[in-house]
Amino acid sequence: MTERERLIAIIEKAQAEAADTIGSMNGGMAAWYADKLLEAGVAPVVRCKDCEHYTNFDTHTCKRLTFHWCKKFGNITRESDFCSYGERKQA
Repeated sequence: MTERERLIAIIEKAQAEAADTIGSMNGGMAAWYADKLLEAGVAPVVRCKDCEHYTNFDTHTCKRLTFHWCKKFGNITRESDFCSYGERKQA
């Protein structure tokens, strides 16, 4: 399945689940949205919590303070942060 076909399937599924609240869209709209997303060059995002460079940093001075740390940049992060250097953890 191509990336375009996967996007169309995702959009059609979301539209079917939301049909009660937003009404229906014609068959070509899902393909149109998929094409627009692909044209925009949208790339998958790796959040810090899922990145191999992400770790917890315990201050050892106060057990309530645990920071999330990026080993690549040596900086404090939040779980929902992301950057262009994110690398997904190996399962």
